[in-house]
Formats: sequence, C-alpha cells, structure tokens
Amino acid sequence: MSKECRFCHMLESTRDDVGCEPWDQVLIQTPNFVVLPTIGAIVEGWVLLVPKKHYLCIGALKNELLLELEELKSLVSEILQDCYGAITVFEHGPASTGHPVGCGIDHAHLHMVPTKCDLIKGVREVFPHSLQWIEARGIKDTVTYYEKGLSYLYIEQPIGKAYLASHLSLVSQLFRRVIAVSVGHPERYDWNIFKEQHIVELTVNKLRAQIAGMTTKVK
Repeated sequence: MSKECRFCHMLESTRDDVGCEPWDQVLIQTPNFVVLPTIGAIVEGWVLLVPKKHYLCIGALKNELLLELEELKSLVSEILQDCYGAITVFEHGPASTGHPVGCGIDHAHLHMVPTKCDLIKGVREVFPHSLQWIEARGIKDTVTYYEKGLSYLYIEQPIGKAYLASHLSLVSQLFRRVIAVSVGHPERYDWNIFKEQHIVELTVNKLRAQIAGMTTKVK
C-alpha cells in the first residue's frame, strides 16, 4: 500500500460504500481486483479494473494476477456489452512513478469503455509524434515493456486485435483526449477538472442493476 496513492487510500478506507464518492464505489470484486466506475467518465459505462495491492501498472503484475485479471475482464466485457454494446479496453502504462502517461495516479488501472471510437486513428490526430503500434498477444505483453523500462499504451479495440506502443514523449490522458474529441467535447478530457458526476452515477445505477440480475456470482 502507498499512503500517497488515491486508490490505496480509497480501498483501505471504503466500508460498504457509506459516504463514498460515486467513483469510489466497488461494483465487483475478486480476490485481488475491484471494478470501479471512473472519475471523469466522458461516456456512460466507463469502468476501471484495479488491483487491490499497489502496482505501478498492469505490466508490473505477476502471471497469476494477469490470469485473474483476464477472467475478470471477460466477465466485465459481457456485462458492459449487454448494457452498452461494443467496448474498448486500454491502459496508459507508466514505467516509473510520476510519469505523465500515468495520468496522475501511479496505481495500475485498466480502462473498459463503451465506445466504437477508433482510438489508434484518433491518437494520430491529437499526438504530434508518430507511434509504432505492435500487435500484442494480449494484456500479458505489457510485462515486456515494463521490464524494459518503457512506458506504453495498450489497447484492445471492439473489432480487431490488441496493440502496444511506446514513445519517450507520451503525454497524460492521451486516450481520454481522443474520446473527448469523439463525443464533441475535447475540452472535457481532464478528469482533474471535469468529474462528470452525473455520468458516473448513471453508470453505477445501471451496472448494479445489471449485476444484480445476473445468475453468475463473483466471489
């Protein structure tokens, strides 16, 4: 646990969601992960998969945790697709603390977002440098980048395969910038300024109802 980490502090202090902000409410949990709505949700249904213990990025996770994460990701994909349709999965993966690509939170978190927006194409329009996207076998390939000390972008588009890219000049909230442009509000990309509480509350209410109606139980 890191005393300076928002996620660590939230997971330690949260008790039955009493007094929680809407984005700090646990929707699903497994032995080592929680599913949270994200602060600053630009679209409804945006959630994060977050390890309970403090890790810098998904690439820092051990193999057994990556397997658990993949299982949880599959379950959440099913839930989100039932509610919202096609989804995109991505991570801004920092290789060191305080790196801009970490978006101000140095605790691993995987984004799952209901959007058909082509994020790879969109990045070309908002990022001034050329990125070389490498096809990935899945989320486990982030480990190679982390072990090499490379900050990275990871993405799984609704239609297509997984890809990774790295660059020395990666900026904060890059995929968020693209999604904000796609919905016609490019100025609202920054979660530090635009909390989007009403969208987060809609997400919590809809997903809780969906989860309650499922026959599959997550332990």
